[in-house]
Amino acid sequence: MANTQTLLDNTARIFRIGRKVIGHTQVDVATALGVSQGTVSKYEAGILQPSALDWFNFCTLVNIDSYRSLKDGYIDNCSRIQEGPHQKMGFTLPKRYRERQHLMVREVLPLVNTARAEVSDEQWAAWLKSTKLDPDYLYVYDAPLSLSFMQDLVNADVLRSKPRRFLEKAAKSAGDLGLHGNLGPVYNLETDSQGIVRAYLNKTDLYEDVFSYHAVVQAGRMRLTIEPRLPSGNQDEKAFLDIYLDYKLEALRQLVTENSRQNVPVQIFEDKNRRGLEIGLVT
Repeated sequence: MANTQTLLDNTARIFRIGRKVIGHTQVDVATALGVSQGTVSKYEAGILQPSALDWFNFCTLVNIDSYRSLKDGYIDNCSRIQEGPHQKMGFTLPKRYRERQHLMVREVLPLVNTARAEVSDEQWAAWLKSTKLDPDYLYVYDAPLSLSFMQDLVNADVLRSKPRRFLEKAAKSAGDLGLHGNLGPVYNLETDSQGIVRAYLNKTDLYEDVFSYHAVVQAGRMRLTIEPRLPSGNQDEKAFLDIYLDYKLEALRQLVTENSRQNVPVQIFEDKNRRGLEIGLVT
C-alpha cells in the first residue's frame, strides 16, 4: 500500500478531480457530505485527510471505485463521463482540445509519463500552463481529448527528444499495465498474445477512434491491420498521423510481448501501403 503522504496526495487529487467531473462546486460537495465548504477545501488541498465515511460517500457521489481511486490517484471507468455530456464537467479545457476529440486520456498517458521523465517538474507545469489545460484533466482515464493535444505534446519545445524518437520511447512504456488503468487486469487475465490483442480490440473505444482495426487468423497466426480512419486535413496532420501509426504499432507490440505468457514472435509488417502486426502461431 502507498505511504501516508501518497495517500494524502491521492485523496486530495481525487476530491478535486471528482468534483470537476460531476460539475459540482465545493459548496455542492460539502452539502452532499454534510460538512463545511472549508472542510472540502482542505480535503482538496491535501491539508486534511477525509474520514473513511466522507471518502466513501464522496466516491459514491462521483460513482467511482473507492479503493482503486485511493491507491492510484486516478479516476477510471467513471459512468458519469461515459454516459453523460462532457461539456458539464468543470475542467478548464481550451477550445483547441475540445474540438475533434478522437482520443481518451488513457491513450496519451504513455506519452505524458515519457514527457515528465524528460523534463523537470517546473518545466512540465509551465508547459501545461501554456496549453491552458487543467493539469487535473490528465488524471481522468476516460476524459476525451483532441488529437491536437498529442501533436502539441510531441512537438513541445521543452522535450529533449525529436518527435519520432520521443514516440519510440513512449511506445516502450505502453506495455506497463499500470498505465492502462482498470484495463490492466483485463489484459493480465489473458495467457497468450492473440488473447491480449482480442481483449484490446474489444476496448479500442476507451483509447481512441483514430484507427480502424481488422484481424484475421489463419493457421493459428493472427494478422492485424491498422489504418487511419480520419481524413487528413492538411499535410502536417497527414505526416503526424503517419508517425502516430508507427507509435501505435510499436505500443501494441510492447503491450503484447511484455504481458503474454507465451513466447511467440510479434512483428510489425508493411504490405501494399497497409501496416499492422503479425503474431506467430499459438501452441
